[in-house]
Amino acid sequence: MRIRKLTRARFVINALFCFLVITVSVLGFKQIVLKSTTSPCFALAYISIDSVSEHVSHKRINEIVSKLAGGKNLVALDLNPLYEALLDEPWIAKVAIKKRLPDTLELSIIEHEPSAIWKEVGLFDASIRQVFYPGKAFNFHLVKLSAPYDYLASEVYDCAVGFMRILRQYKLQMIAVNLSQVRSYELTLANGTRIILGRNNEQQIVYKRLERFLEAVFQSGLKLADYEYADLRYDSGFALKPRGGKEIKPKKS
Repeated sequence: MRIRKLTRARFVINALFCFLVITVSVLGFKQIVLKSTTSPCFALAYISIDSVSEHVSHKRINEIVSKLAGGKNLVALDLNPLYEALLDEPWIAKVAIKKRLPDTLELSIIEHEPSAIWKEVGLFDASIRQVFYPGKAFNFHLVKLSAPYDYLASEVYDCAVGFMRILRQYKLQMIAVNLSQVRSYELTLANGTRIILGRNNEQQIVYKRLERFLEAVFQSGLKLADYEYADLRYDSGFALKPRGGKEIKPKKS
């Protein structure tokens, strides 16, 4: 078998040929990209919306998309500004956007599911652990939560769920939970009675105080509706204030 030696001239020719092929390929690719990003064939013409809209109309979604992307080349379109603009709508919780060439945008939109009222003017979505502010009046029969800062909403909501589970055993309904600036919990029953639980310094301590108090009330036959508030910030008892009366000293629970 002969071994062909590659002469310098042949090597140069081969190298030039490879360079030419690569150059033509790159230029061809650039031309394809240029044509696809400027061609009117890829202009956005249709919007497909997959959502169950109770608070954000398809008309409003169309307005946002048309303003930011209407008629623009779909291949070159940057979706980030559109994504952010849709999420700026108070009731929109999640957005997915997909390009379908040659001329369609597919949008999947999920609205917030209110789980509680937050500080009277906002709502808390427990599914994504987020506070949102609708900006308009709303009418939901939900528990009212409040705290000094929005980032505490998840903590307050979780505690509220725990309180409701305990109250349900005694057929009591809760309408509000507040976490104060000094991190003291207070809940309000449907009958108007406030229950001051104090700080949750130890794990589950506010639940233990509430359970101890309700058990004592149930055994003693007291009617909570007769009292303005109950203060449970004691190691072994609680204080009661009758409506229109003076506070009663702590009782043994």
